[in-house]
Amino acid sequence: MSEEENNLICWSLCCSDKTDEIIEQVENSNKVILPESMLYAYKDYDFPIHFTVENKETKLSSVCGVFEFTSSPGTALFPYHLMQSLFINEGDTCSFTIALPIRGSYIKLKPHKTAFIELNDPKAILEHHLSKNYTVLTKGETISIKYMDDTYYIDVVECEPADTIHITNSDINLDFDEPIDYVEPPPENVVIPRSSFIHTMSNKFVPFSGSGNRLGNK
Repeated sequence: MSEEENNLICWSLCCSDKTDEIIEQVENSNKVILPESMLYAYKDYDFPIHFTVENKETKLSSVCGVFEFTSSPGTALFPYHLMQSLFINEGDTCSFTIALPIRGSYIKLKPHKTAFIELNDPKAILEHHLSKNYTVLTKGETISIKYMDDTYYIDVVECEPADTIHITNSDINLDFDEPIDYVEPPPENVVIPRSSFIHTMSNKFVPFSGSGNRLGNK
């Protein structure tokens, strides 16, 4: 494709004619909806395919997946949080180039709110959401998770073995970093008898231990 054909006008999902069901599926992901012409142009690539999206004004970029190829010719539909992270305004033009991320082995994530790690089994919630809505992750991006009636934002702090990794059908070691709003509890006043030798443990945040869990469909 020519450079001109790789340039698409970007709109958020709320400005589209997509159903509420589709909007709900895509809004908390890093997938976009592209025109059918992009499917034919890259039909020789292995699926799922990924694109580097660059805001032509700010030069900010991110790697995203594709939900489907059903947008109007010359347009792309975005989750709103992805538009925010790339400073894309409604009707802005972005360039799309094919991306070939390598299979990942490790990610470290930093929740914005401590409330996320206080959920019942937050690691399982995260892994389920990633396997469903994210096929690729890039260091520095922020993912969005809708759980029950709340939306949680989580920063991608580290990716290995590269800054952008493919996570579908991959054994990923996953760690959590301290949440942004985490406040360390004050130390307890403990009286230690002179005749006793007591080992005390810190109250500091302990991230979840990484373990290889397969993300995505087998």
